Amino acid sequence: VLGWVQNVRLLPSRMLMKAKLDSGAKSNAIHAENIEQFMKGGKEMVRFTILKEHDDPDSEAIEMERPLVREVNIKIRNTEERESRLAVRLEFCLAGEIYNTVFTLANRSNFNYPLLLGRDFLKNKILVDSSQSFTHRVECPRR
Repeated sequence: VLGWVQNVRLLPSRMLMKAKLDSGAKSNAIHAENIEQFMKGGKEMVRFTILKEHDDPDSEAIEMERPLVREVNIKIRNTEERESRLAVRLEFCLAGEIYNTVFTLANRSNFNYPLLLGRDFLKNKILVDSSQSFTHRVECPRR
């Protein structure tokens, strides 16, 4: 059982980020900037920048390259519009466990949290106590 907001560590950089656990959202999303799709060794790849503080352009940042998993159309909340987003697989640590799952890359600068974990990830693994936040320390197992 976790709170509705938790700290996670994005791997392999171990960057500490805040995540909203949202059973109202279907999929996962992470704030990314400078998103660039390209080919490398015959594979479709995505290069992007992750900011520790998604609403601070001077924040600690890391550049990542990941294989493209798919392109998804996301319904924009409170509108009938849809937005095309690239999806990549990312590894992170949450409450002492390491996970590897798919995230869409999005501009989340207008949201409170840079990382969103939706019900596709939460189901069968995590119960969310909406009255709690930061219930577990981020202690990642050593490999």
